Amino acid sequence: MSARFFATLAAVTALAAGCVSSDPPAVIPGGGPLCASGRYWTRGDTGDNFMHPGRACVQCHTESARGPIFTVAGTLFNAMHEENECFGNSGDPTTGLKTWIEVVDQTNRPFIIEPNISGNFYTTHEFRFPLKRVRVITPSGQFLQMDDPPSGDCNSCHTREGTAGAPGRVYAPNNGR
Repeated sequence: MSARFFATLAAVTALAAGCVSSDPPAVIPGGGPLCASGRYWTRGDTGDNFMHPGRACVQCHTESARGPIFTVAGTLFNAMHEENECFGNSGDPTTGLKTWIEVVDQTNRPFIIEPNISGNFYTTHEFRFPLKRVRVITPSGQFLQMDDPPSGDCNSCHTREGTAGAPGRVYAPNNGR
């Protein structure tokens, strides 16, 4: 990927959510946001793969020059309107089967990303932009699909309430409707 691509991507995503949200999260006794998972990120900027679910990953990593520069990244949530810092969805806890993120670029070859236990998904894979499609695919084969995504920084538009036409968070079908 060229430096010009990353500079353009940083400028576009700077218009969306940044590394730190000004929205105060809903709080439960004990100090964390109210999360469908019951788990939330509490370790600040420690440089962990589970850090800051819900924040604009590509933008933050690009602007801070800390950590890898992702080409596609976001968080898969359990509900459409989860707060930042809530752990998301990494699959079906009863079966252990995973939910996947499928990205298709101009080559028409699908690239699969597996969310981690906080629901974060990310890659530095070199895609041929613009992307054609991104889908969330559940273990049962259900999927939600977005055609022609504007960038690979999923959380920059898929905020708690949604921006730039996104209805809210990236979530697995039948979770958060």
